[in-house]
Amino acid sequence: AQFSVLRGLNRNRRATVVGAAGTGKTALALEKARQLSAEGFETLLTCFNRGLIEHMQKRCEGIPGLTVRTFNEHGVQMAREASLAVPRRLDRAPRSFWDERLPELMLEALDLLPDHRFDAIVIDEAQDVSAEWLELLELSLRDPESAVFYIFADPSQAIYQSESIVDSS
Repeated sequence: AQFSVLRGLNRNRRATVVGAAGTGKTALALEKARQLSAEGFETLLTCFNRGLIEHMQKRCEGIPGLTVRTFNEHGVQMAREASLAVPRRLDRAPRSFWDERLPELMLEALDLLPDHRFDAIVIDEAQDVSAEWLELLELSLRDPESAVFYIFADPSQAIYQSESIVDSS
């Protein structure tokens, strides 16, 4: 079943894959990100969860053209590359920094760094993505109209967002 999903993704540049816990969504997201980077797509593989991203980074280590980081890490990295002010001690940053200021910084960074874009973005555990972050990630695409954008989610497992961007029905 997983191979048929991967084949189906080859025919679609944008897709949402919804499944229950344990159905292999993360394995599919990892494999799809690897395939895209092997095909020459500058790819971002992302999610909200720090522990999960560390697992994915180990599985994708050394793959050219594949960036693996959390949404927050992506925003901080973009802000730093744009020379925008980011707290030195992120572990002490107030929640308002993460919820309000970081999305603003990310938007500023996207304006200042028009060449820092991806050809493809793969989001795992997308039920934890706010609508604002989803929009920022879409703006991180080189060509939002034709770029590859895959979402993998289980709406019944939304931990960090009270309203999931993915419908559970």
